[in-house]
Amino acid sequence: MHRPARWVVPRVALRAAVGEIADEGLLTSQRTVPRVLHESGFRFAHTTLPAALAAAMADDS
Repeated sequence: MHRPARWVVPRVALRAAVGEIADEGLLTSQRTVPRVLHESGFRFAHTTLPAALAAAMADDS
């Protein structure tokens, strides 16, 4: 989202607070691509997270 972090927390403090989850979920970053879906011709209705969230929030059903 290219926004600065609101709080800066030292890595050791996160590890002490939440254990292994800090390394596996909070301190890592992954760029994932749905390669198989794209190769099979699937197209997402919303290509960005903000677009998908806006559509979900606007959905009345």
